[in-house]
Amino acid sequence: MKKLLTFVLILFVFCGTLSVSADDVDFSVVKLIAGAMQADFGDFLDKIGSDVDNVLIQHAVTGYNIGQAEFGDEAFSDFYIGLPAVGLTVAPPLQVLETDLYETLFKNSVPESVNNILEKAFPVPSVRLNFGMKLPANLEVLVNGMWFPELLTGVISENMNDYPDFNGSFFNLGALLRYVLIKDSEFTPGLSIGAGASFGYLGFVMDIEKSLNQTIYNTPEGAAPYPFKGANFELDTSVIAFGINVTISKELSFFCPYFNIGAWYGITNVESHVLMMKDSEPYAPEDPTLEIASQTGHSDLEIVLSSGFDLLFGPFVINIAGDYNLGSGFWGVNIGSRIQP
Repeated sequence: MKKLLTFVLILFVFCGTLSVSADDVDFSVVKLIAGAMQADFGDFLDKIGSDVDNVLIQHAVTGYNIGQAEFGDEAFSDFYIGLPAVGLTVAPPLQVLETDLYETLFKNSVPESVNNILEKAFPVPSVRLNFGMKLPANLEVLVNGMWFPELLTGVISENMNDYPDFNGSFFNLGALLRYVLIKDSEFTPGLSIGAGASFGYLGFVMDIEKSLNQTIYNTPEGAAPYPFKGANFELDTSVIAFGINVTISKELSFFCPYFNIGAWYGITNVESHVLMMKDSEPYAPEDPTLEIASQTGHSDLEIVLSSGFDLLFGPFVINIAGDYNLGSGFWGVNIGSRIQP
């Protein structure tokens, strides 16, 4: 960033000697400065794309909020409705924290407590609703998902005056069809095998024009921003995962421990952009002066182990689980409850 600041100073001196109109000088400054920033932003986008990509598959296939390998034969146990379950997938510290650009533009916009956490690990939270029901022929279907609309994130952003404006949406939907091979009995544990698929999407936009002008160009607060009148950071991710899942559990009075292994083949895509506009409003870049883009993703088979227990209190069940990815070494926790009449 020091090289960039030196370049900007030289550029302003050079442009001041030109005998051209103010608009022409302004446009030249925008183009040249933006071009000089491509290396820094490119490195930033590549690293944040890699950070996010690594957790997408594990995050998508966990959180079904049930440990029992079968619903059981008790009366009225043909379905369950899950109350909102919370989960956390934890990866190593973010690579993007090591870039000069994060230190310059974003670190001061993030609460210190969050920065302290990110320097130790990269936690990815989730909140999901769940539903399951019995089908004929020893079949059961489990569904989980959550939708976080753009309208809701806009309301949150409007009430966080000390932080950059942002907007985004999140959607996740997964389903698992499983067959009960062995019923839980006095002498045998329950055992089921299933096949499922999950889809997830995250879209995110942050207005970084204020940070650019005040941090890099030292524009006084309240003054007209120069040289950019609009600058956005955008992130779009998607994941599709499908595979098989085996669960074994044993009901011991109100306590039901279980173990689960899943083999999931996932396809991920992460696209990130920085759009710098000379005349456009944030969130509506009609003619970006410069667009810096990065794209990453992967397709791979991942083995995810999970273990935990259900606490059975009549129709009310609490599920506590931990998961571990054999390939990446990432781990996660999920806690939820359900009504299972």
